[in-house]
Amino acid sequence: MTRNVRAHALVIGYRREQLKERLIDKIPPAEIIGGRCIGCGCDVYVNIYGASAIRERDADVCCPRCESEYDADITRGMVES
Repeated sequence: MTRNVRAHALVIGYRREQLKERLIDKIPPAEIIGGRCIGCGCDVYVNIYGASAIRERDADVCCPRCESEYDADITRGMVES
């Protein structure tokens, strides 16, 4: 009997209020909604590479605020699930 095991990955994106500064500095811009943050539930924006990682790795998304505030708890929760 085989078990279906889900591999977890985490993509850190940008919150809406960070998009303006992100557009100035980086190419390609983060203009794709990658999903909702696993910490606070806000929309998280990613670029094409982030969208690809979410799709190919079945990754969760996190905003920078929650990543910096809950880093250890988010990582632990992903390992345990």
